[in-house]
Amino acid sequence: MAFNVGDFRAKISEVGGLAKSNKFAVLITPPAWTSAVNDGLGVSQGTQSNLRFLCDTTNLPGKNLNTIDYMPQGFGAVHKTPIGITQDPITLSFLMDGNHQVMKFFQLWMQEIVNTGSSFDGILASYKDRTDHEISYKSNYVTTVVIKFFSDDGSSVLEYTFKDAYPIQLGSVQLGWEQNDTIAKLPVEFTYSTYTVFHNKLPTQVSGGRGPNLFHLIAQLGSVAGVINNIRKPTNVQDAINQFSNISLLSKLF
Repeated sequence: MAFNVGDFRAKISEVGGLAKSNKFAVLITPPAWTSAVNDGLGVSQGTQSNLRFLCDTTNLPGKNLNTIDYMPQGFGAVHKTPIGITQDPITLSFLMDGNHQVMKFFQLWMQEIVNTGSSFDGILASYKDRTDHEISYKSNYVTTVVIKFFSDDGSSVLEYTFKDAYPIQLGSVQLGWEQNDTIAKLPVEFTYSTYTVFHNKLPTQVSGGRGPNLFHLIAQLGSVAGVINNIRKPTNVQDAINQFSNISLLSKLF
């Protein structure tokens, strides 16, 4: 069969044309810690809303099934069966603004995850009751990130929704006196727990026979019993701190 350009064009038109990689937008839901941001740190409340306009590149991450080899009969052909899934990280590149709020925002986000700033005031100094290099609660720094990939005419959109996302690396920014007309860009790598392109569209339901059940509850109660049995009169300050941490953990289980 001879190739027909008209048929090719008709098929391309039939599927809405070809997707162009510059038709996208990135939306970052403000994480919990931003509710207490003050302008004294040089980061305004509206910084995160400006990020959608300043994000100039990103990637749609792939997924890889983790498999193991097995032979159903103990011999013969080798089959592969999935045992898990690995998801690529996402990297967002942001144009840096003249007020440096983009850089300050992500530096503060990293500070909210791991306290590194208080060490400049001594090993006993703390930030938000966290000592040097102490890690915050995950609920304080994770958020939802959405990447919208639009069709050329805007009639269709593919949404990637990332759950429990947070930055794990701020890339380096190269500076140089000879770079007169170069716009500084900040690459930020995010990790997340999972992502979907069917957010709020899958016919999901809560099943009584799957997920956390009586055995999970018994295991939790066993952990609680272990904590209770270990509660005793502290022998020193550190011992008191450890017991207080165990009691705090107990309160979060229920």
